[in-house]
Amino acid sequence: MYYLLELTTIPAPSAQWSAEGSSVPFHIRNFVNYTDIGDVVGIFCTPLIHKKVDDALKNTLIPYKYNIICISVKDFVDILITSSDLAETLKKILKEQYSEF
Repeated sequence: MYYLLELTTIPAPSAQWSAEGSSVPFHIRNFVNYTDIGDVVGIFCTPLIHKKVDDALKNTLIPYKYNIICISVKDFVDILITSSDLAETLKKILKEQYSEF
């Protein structure tokens, strides 16, 4: 499994969606298409998580059968600092967010 990190410094929900709403899903699809790697999970890392942005990104990727983790910068840094196995921690988060994962 591969993880594609998308990072933004934009805290406001409407600005996040405006700047990242189409580019994040595009980058995931583009990465898969040009690398021929099928098992990719996007990580959208932002100062603040907004449910409507989180839901919209996930819904945008449903037709393509890709998953995305939306996580705050603080939580992501905490995982990097404390987790001895980043991949297992990310898989656990995915299982919590997607029942079919």
